[in-house]
Amino acid sequence: MIASLGACGGSGGAEESAKAAEEYEDPAELDYEYGEDVTFHSDEPVTYTMLFSDHENYPYKEDWRLWSAIEEKTNVTFDLTLVARTDYNDKVSALVNSGEAPWIIPKTYDASNYVDSGQIIPISDWVQYMPNYMKCVNDWGMEEELKTTYQLDGKYYRLPGMWEVAAGGYSLIIRKDVFEAAGVDVEELEKNWTWDDFYEALLKVKEYTGADYVWSDQYQLGSTMNISAVQYSSKAGNSTDGGDWGLRNGVKFDWDNNEFYFTNTTDTYRDLPR
Repeated sequence: MIASLGACGGSGGAEESAKAAEEYEDPAELDYEYGEDVTFHSDEPVTYTMLFSDHENYPYKEDWRLWSAIEEKTNVTFDLTLVARTDYNDKVSALVNSGEAPWIIPKTYDASNYVDSGQIIPISDWVQYMPNYMKCVNDWGMEEELKTTYQLDGKYYRLPGMWEVAAGGYSLIIRKDVFEAAGVDVEELEKNWTWDDFYEALLKVKEYTGADYVWSDQYQLGSTMNISAVQYSSKAGNSTDGGDWGLRNGVKFDWDNNEFYFTNTTDTYRDLPR
């Protein structure tokens, strides 16, 4: 779940989050339209500070249609802090720990490192004011998935990335012409392929090309292991460049049995393709 953190200004903000949420206005008393399937539109222009991971392959452009579309629908704009993608995680840590973080921090995979700083709020204290978000959580049965993000206080500090249809942020790209020349029926393979099927296809490509290597992985198998682990009901994937994918430090918490466990020792992890 690719997600966003909510930072808070000043010291003690996170500790006061629950109290502030409880004292917030009753939605029924607000003077603007509110509820499921309603897009919030502010009567007055509102600007929020937000961190932005600037990718070298598609650098930020101020005139992207996304920004103007958000403003048209909500009357909200963003004051962005641009950070190079390669420095993003380090910059997030520095800003959060210094208390200088923007209000919104997108692209957050693990909030546990920031919780103790007291500089981010438990967003779960505020979800009652997010009817469209909660509608998706309930309709899509995401309650159990959200439990995997709970911290020791039983709250979660990051919002999941939510998609209306199944999609992958990362995937495999192949040379269709080479695969077909090697005797692989790509269209048939795509219908219902398994990792074993893909392995057999790679063997054919290797034999056809005579190349020593027919696979190049941008993330040192970190992303690939993360993707494949889902089919085995497990978590996996770290990369040598320090990127944490599904495995992270290997320690997970079983909320049903109220105990920690080490992913690498589970049967589902052992069943992963090697």
